Amino acid sequence: MEKNILHILYIGRILKDKGIYELIEVLKQMKKDDIKYFCEFVGFVDTDNISSISINEINKWEEEKLIKYQGITNDVRPFIANNDVIILPSYREGLPQSLLEASSMEKIIIASNVQGCNEVVIDGYNGYLCEPKNWQSLYTAIKKVINLSPEKRIEMGKNGRKYVCERFEKSIIYKHYLDLVLSI
Repeated sequence: MEKNILHILYIGRILKDKGIYELIEVLKQMKKDDIKYFCEFVGFVDTDNISSISINEINKWEEEKLIKYQGITNDVRPFIANNDVIILPSYREGLPQSLLEASSMEKIIIASNVQGCNEVVIDGYNGYLCEPKNWQSLYTAIKKVINLSPEKRIEMGKNGRKYVCERFEKSIIYKHYLDLVLSI
């Protein structure tokens, strides 16, 4: 990773409802503001979904040097490891696996303040929340990360790992599920 360049990662289906257009607006503004960044998209182009973004549009963003589309993968860990912040500006979510994985790898996360995302992101503790469908709010969250000291970035990453291990570790989820089933 190059110093003084913010490395940003989006993991998920490439859909409008995932806040992709808002993220693209932020990246355009970062270019205008001469903020150095490198943004990767990892995910599936779901052409059967009404909210799908076409591969032609993704290719256009690559030509404009806004993003690098990496396609799909069975192992997101190398991508998470090589980025500073993982972003999910979605309009709605269940419990986002990408944020759990990023937190477990001690990465700062930014996500929309919607159910699911706000169960993983504790604003100012392990990442930042932004308002859904609001690119300016997302940009503000990204600028907060840019302005963090290296020590604070490390601290927030460690906070994220601690939080997901305490709250979302599989054995805890399995026990909760088993207790629920046995109480019926």
